[in-house]
Amino acid sequence: METCPHCGASISVGDKTCLECGKRITSKKPVYKGKSYFLHRVIAFFIPLLGLILFILQRHSNPLASKITLKWSFIGLLFYFILFALVILFYVFIIIGILT
Repeated sequence: METCPHCGASISVGDKTCLECGKRITSKKPVYKGKSYFLHRVIAFFIPLLGLILFILQRHSNPLASKITLKWSFIGLLFYFILFALVILFYVFIIIGILT
């Protein structure tokens, strides 16, 4: 399976047009024009809510980069949930007296 360079939808190998967006498929990999979206991904990881806002703002202008930003927002959110659970467990163990 490949992905559409325009919208990121899954397409079959050899398809000439995307069934989702209807655009013609070229054999080249998508190239991001202009700025790098690395900073968006870092922001999305450390501040997931801001990553969601960035996704909403850029989803029409650059759908592939916006999906990657959204993915990093979810990864960051998962990281914070795990970190929160570990901190809670640590304090519970201290209260019970296991780690003292």
